[in-house]
Amino acid sequence: MASAKGPLTGATQPLASERGPAPEAAGDELERLRRLLLLPKQGTLESLQQRLDDPQLRARELSRVLPAALYQGSDQGPALSEALQQPVERAIRRTVKKDTQMFADALYPVIGPAIRRSISEALRALLQNLNRTLDQSFSPKGLSWRLEAWRTGVPFHQIVLRNTLIYRVEQVFLIHRESGLLIQHLAQADVETQDADAVSAMLTAIEDFVKDSFTGRNSDSGEGLDTVDLGDYTLWLIHGPKAFLACAIRGMPPAQLRGDFQEVLERVHRLYGAALDDFADAQAPLEAVRPSLEDCLVSQIKDHRRRLFSWPLILGLLLLAGGLAWLTYQAGLERSRQERLAAALALEPGIRTLEIDRADGRLQVRGLRDPLSADPAAIARVQGYLPEELEMSWEPVQLLHPALNLRRAQQALQPPAEVALTLRGGMLHASGSAPTDWIERARALAPVLPGIEGLDTSDLVSADQRLLELLRQRLEPPDSVQLQVQNGVLRASGNAPLAWLEQAQGQLDGVPGLRGHSFDGVSSDEALELASLLSQLPGPLVYFEANGATIPEAAKPLLQQLAQRLQRLLALADQLGRRFEFRLIGRADGTGPADRNRELALQRASSLRTWLAAAGVEKNRLLVDGAVGQDPGDDPGERRTLRRVDLQIRPTGPDPE
Repeated sequence: MASAKGPLTGATQPLASERGPAPEAAGDELERLRRLLLLPKQGTLESLQQRLDDPQLRARELSRVLPAALYQGSDQGPALSEALQQPVERAIRRTVKKDTQMFADALYPVIGPAIRRSISEALRALLQNLNRTLDQSFSPKGLSWRLEAWRTGVPFHQIVLRNTLIYRVEQVFLIHRESGLLIQHLAQADVETQDADAVSAMLTAIEDFVKDSFTGRNSDSGEGLDTVDLGDYTLWLIHGPKAFLACAIRGMPPAQLRGDFQEVLERVHRLYGAALDDFADAQAPLEAVRPSLEDCLVSQIKDHRRRLFSWPLILGLLLLAGGLAWLTYQAGLERSRQERLAAALALEPGIRTLEIDRADGRLQVRGLRDPLSADPAAIARVQGYLPEELEMSWEPVQLLHPALNLRRAQQALQPPAEVALTLRGGMLHASGSAPTDWIERARALAPVLPGIEGLDTSDLVSADQRLLELLRQRLEPPDSVQLQVQNGVLRASGNAPLAWLEQAQGQLDGVPGLRGHSFDGVSSDEALELASLLSQLPGPLVYFEANGATIPEAAKPLLQQLAQRLQRLLALADQLGRRFEFRLIGRADGTGPADRNRELALQRASSLRTWLAAAGVEKNRLLVDGAVGQDPGDDPGERRTLRRVDLQIRPTGPDPE
């Protein structure tokens, strides 16, 4: 079979006429041909595609050209700066809010020199004015200072300051703020020093103690102890974000020296910031900072030669003395006001002043105060202080002062208006008059009050007792009446004339302290007498002869007494508002005809009624009735008992309560 080489691979291939159509093989050949033709550009296209799809790769490539783009954009006008202004401002504002301390640390090396430069310019102008003033002085001292300035080349104003101050910086400690380790220590050659590492540790401990115990500030804020006075020495602490300076100074250093120390510390931070960051792991002091710290070992010596003053200087001193005198006078007035206020507060029980000081233009007053004491603000107003001049802070306490104990007792016991409370020693004394229930409650409550031992009621009269005495004087009760008062309510018992009862009840209106009254326990004499008469009257009244209805002579004395009793009974009943019915029941024995016996019984009752009416008894109050008993038989005594008239008394109206 014939064969031919393929055009691409060089291999022997069968002819197309022999192998027929093969679409898949033809497609592979075309794909290989396409790759051979496009292979040089394929890598470039894939690289471009990868750069477009990979954000990190695009960011790295953009970072290479971004600085040049910003430089070119800033040269072409303000459009770029205006576009960046708002996002930069927002970024700075967000950074300040998120970490104020970090922003302050970043500005620390820059803002300090800027502030010092502004202050230096102001001081330079002031000293130049002083220089011009001294130029006009022809005193020997001024001439000697000017000669020294010409000789040394130092400005004249610095010579003036140098010769009017005394100080010497003897030791300087540079201490790592975070770890408290000593970075470097320098001292004057003639100064005897102690263990510098121990001093550094003690200074760090003292500063941490002061910040934690008194200032209440965050220990990471960069602020802390500022100045420590140690006899002839003054210890200045200059704080930085990574380290702080501790300078031991003998004498009186000038205020500007602190600025010099601050500048040294800033220079150390600027030059050796990275070394300070890693110093916590260092094994030895940082020697590179010694030249900077040597600038802190300065001293100035005062000229002790005899001074001669010129007239302008004397005038200036006089003006200065006058100003100082005026300030001293004003300070004395303020001190006198403060002393008067302190004395007034000290006189008030329940107020203990702990501190009086002036700060931020206001008088700061702090102390302890019992809630029952007087208002300190009112006391301050009496001393001439306005509310806006004061800031008072009082811690509430309970003080056992006698006056406060008495106020506390009055508040707890709430005595009536008639009771006066006094405190003697620890015993509470009550005088006046009070209800019994208040006295009992006060006796139980007083011993548990602060500062109160008990309640003395020997001078205290019960209000019930006083009211009882008043009622006895007003009512004048008879001896048979007993009066009692309990919690303002009058209760009477016993017996008394009806007229006194009626009069007494009418006299109780308007009696002060009387809450009510009851006379249910008092029986009237008339009621007792009426009851006695009622108990005596019922029963047989008179006995008659057989077949007779005439009143026997022998019975008339007893009947006369009966008439008097009936008259008295009716009179008492009228006084008491009661009504009675007297029934005369005539009786007869059962012998003989019944009609005759009934008639005889009625005649006997009517005969007695007529006799009693003639004796003074109201006839219409007397009712008659007849009754016939059974035959008594042959017993004469029994027959006689049946020939009589009985009296029955019945009330005709309801009994009063």
